[in-house]
Amino acid sequence: MIVRTFFLVLTGILMLVGCTTTLPELNHQQAKPFVPVGLQVSMLTTGRRGDTSNKEIVQRLKQSGSFSWLDEGISRNGYSLLISEPRGERANTAIVLLGAMTLLTVPLPYSYDQNLRGTVLKDGVLVKSYDYRREGWSVLAWYVPAPFDQNKRDMLDELLRDINEEQTIPRQD
Repeated sequence: MIVRTFFLVLTGILMLVGCTTTLPELNHQQAKPFVPVGLQVSMLTTGRRGDTSNKEIVQRLKQSGSFSWLDEGISRNGYSLLISEPRGERANTAIVLLGAMTLLTVPLPYSYDQNLRGTVLKDGVLVKSYDYRREGWSVLAWYVPAPFDQNKRDMLDELLRDINEEQTIPRQD
C-alpha cells in the first residue's frame, strides 16, 4: 500500500514538474545602464489564472542591470520600450489532442514559429522597431522541454544588445 501511494505521488510530481516554465536569466551585460525607461510587456500568455510570464520578463529585465529605472507603462515624456509577441505558429490542435490521448508519452514532432518585437519610443514617438524570429522543430512529449522560453530569452538578449550597440536608448552618465 505504501509503495503504491509512493509511486502515485512520484508520478504526479513528475507530471507537474514537466508543466512548470520559467524564463532563464538574461545573458546580456553592459557597463552603463540605460536612462530611465517606461516599459510595457504585451506577450502572449496561456490565459490561465495566475500566468505570470509577462511579470517574469519584467523581473529578468530588471535583474539584467541594463536599466537604471523601469517604470511600468508607456511614458509621454522620455523613453519607452514596448515588448510584444506577434502571433507565430505553435503545435496545431490535432497534434496537441493526439498528444493528450497518449498522455504525452509518444513523442510527436511539430514545427514552430516564434516572434518578438521591441519598439522604442521617445516622448510617445516611434524611434525604432526591432523584430526577431525563431523557427524550428520540436517534440511534444512530457519529458522534452519546449524551446519557447529559451528562444524568448535569446531574443530579449539580442534586443538589449541591439539597443545598446545602436544607442537607441542613451546610457546614463
